[in-house]
Amino acid sequence: MAFWKKRVEIPTEKYIEITYEGREIIIVDKSRDVNRAKIKKIKREILLFSKTDKAAKRFPKITFMIESHKKGDRGMYRAWVETEKLLQNKVIVYINAVKIKVKGIKSDMVHELRHITHQQISNWIKKVAWHSDRTGKILQKRFSKLMKEEPDTKDIREMLLLFTHLLPAEGQADYFKYLSKGRIIFNKKRFKKYYSAARKWSLLTKKQWTKYLATKKGGRLKKIEKAKKKFWNTLIIKLPYSAGFHMIYTLVYVQHINDLDKIAKMGPHKFVREYEKAMKIKGLQPVVSLTSGKGILDYNEMLAEWWKIVKQKSS
Repeated sequence: MAFWKKRVEIPTEKYIEITYEGREIIIVDKSRDVNRAKIKKIKREILLFSKTDKAAKRFPKITFMIESHKKGDRGMYRAWVETEKLLQNKVIVYINAVKIKVKGIKSDMVHELRHITHQQISNWIKKVAWHSDRTGKILQKRFSKLMKEEPDTKDIREMLLLFTHLLPAEGQADYFKYLSKGRIIFNKKRFKKYYSAARKWSLLTKKQWTKYLATKKGGRLKKIEKAKKKFWNTLIIKLPYSAGFHMIYTLVYVQHINDLDKIAKMGPHKFVREYEKAMKIKGLQPVVSLTSGKGILDYNEMLAEWWKIVKQKSS
C-alpha cells in the first residue's frame, strides 16, 4: 500500500499515531480546501471516540483517513469503508471532511466500524464475490451475446444477489448507529414507524422493478440503462437502510435476539427467515422475502421474472 511506503513524507500535522491502552490509533489527513478549524475538531473527535467508545476499543489497530470529496461517488457520503481493505482485514475508516458533521462523527464511525465487525464475523463480502463470479460464468456461458449487447443483464443479476446481503449489513450498521445516539426505543409506535418507512421503500422499489422489466422487454439500450439506474438507486442505495434497520429492530423487538453478533453470523436466508417468523407473529406482510413469496419484494419471484425475459431475448 503506497501510504505505508510514503509514511515518513507526511507532515506532522497531517499524520497522527498514538498508542493508547495497548491499541494503535492512526489519523491521516489528506483533506484539501476544508476549513482547518473543522479538520482540527474532526481529529479531536476521532481521538476521543477511539479512546473511549467500545465500538473502537475492540480493535487493536485502527486507522482513519480524512479526505475531501464534493462530487463523484465519494461526494455522496460522510464516511465509508472500502471492500478491498475489508477483505484484507484492515480496520480503516474513510471520512469525507466536506460532508461530515463534527457532532455526528461518533455515530458515523459506529456505523462504519460495524461493517468491519460484521465482515470479520461472517466474511460475507468474500461470499458475495464468490457467488457473483460463479453466476457471471454461468451467464457468460448461456447469454454471452445478450450480455455484450445489453450489459445490464449481468448487472441486474449481481444487484439482486448483493441486495440480499446488504439487508443485514446496512441494517446492523444503522442499528448500532442509532443505538449510539440513544434513539433505540422498543414500543409499538416505533415498530410501526420503522415498518412504514421500510414498506414505503419496498413498494417504490417494486414499482421501479416493474418499470425496468417492461423496458428490458422491449426498450432500447439507453432506456434500459436509465431504468436500471433508477432501480439501483432504490434497491441498493435506499432500501437496504430502511428495510435492513426495520428487520434488525424486528428481530430484537419481536424475536428477542439481543446478540447482534449472533445475527451477524446468519446468512441472508436464515436472517430473512427469522424476520418472516417475527412478521407472522405480528400479523403483517414482510417487506422482503427470499423464497416464500410472502414479501412485498420476493427474491425468487424477481429472479424468475428477470430469467424469463433474459431467456426470451436470447432465443
